Amino acid sequence: MSLQYTDPDGGKAVCTNTERADVHVEISRTRGGNRVIERSCSVLGTGHAEVGLRDTRDAKAPAVNERR
Repeated sequence: MSLQYTDPDGGKAVCTNTERADVHVEISRTRGGNRVIERSCSVLGTGHAEVGLRDTRDAKAPAVNERR
């Protein structure tokens, strides 16, 4: 779900949010030109993610799909 909101500085932003997500996180380093995964963690259906974005000169924030 994406909602439009106003930041404290008055700028308009779009917040994309999910309450039930699959999340996969990997921590890796490059060694000798190869990517080596040092740690990883996954949760299925219990992750949460939220991203707030504004329009910039080079990219636009995602479309608002707010349900009312």
